[in-house]
Amino acid sequence: MTLQQILDDRRVLIAATTNRNKCAELTITAEKYGIRIISLDEHRQSANLPPPPTVEETAGTYRGNARLKAEAYQAWAKAPVLADDSGLEVAALANQPGVDSAYYLSPEATYAERMAHIVQQLQELEEGGAVRNRAAAFVCHLIALAPGGDSLEAEARLPGEILDAPRGDAGFGYDPIVFIPSIGATLAEIDFARTCREGFRALAAQKLFEKLV
Repeated sequence: MTLQQILDDRRVLIAATTNRNKCAELTITAEKYGIRIISLDEHRQSANLPPPPTVEETAGTYRGNARLKAEAYQAWAKAPVLADDSGLEVAALANQPGVDSAYYLSPEATYAERMAHIVQQLQELEEGGAVRNRAAAFVCHLIALAPGGDSLEAEARLPGEILDAPRGDAGFGYDPIVFIPSIGATLAEIDFARTCREGFRALAAQKLFEKLV
């Protein structure tokens, strides 16, 4: 059966992520499309499955990493899944951290440390005579994958500018350090409901869900 046929019968997708914030964002974004998102843990308990696998993100691209996660979690769940890979690209840093955003500096580094390092690098470039360039973008690639291999994909980019200091205490990841002109704030300064409409993951999800309605 195709992904569309499966969802027409039972409009449920398993969020192929261990990140609760991502799962919550996808859940709220999906509601207006009549799609229910359930967590890995919820599916594990209802289907009496062993713990989900750990997936190494080694593909080198957002699409490739999303595909790795989708295939691994779908094989475990035996049901349709929704996987994402996302990152922050900073133009003056050759689009770093990019696909390595979750592991930037080191897997043990905090996001506060990662954000401070990005700002320090940009300030050092500017102090060395480089033209100030704070352009950045959040990128998210989503894949919905059904048993049998049928899939749908969508990607979104949300342009922004790197600030000199974090702003806001909502959001997660790099949200506080990126001012989004289209929103007029960082994602850490707006409420979660608005993030689920205008955030980069929400934009990618909307593109994907619109293909299913």
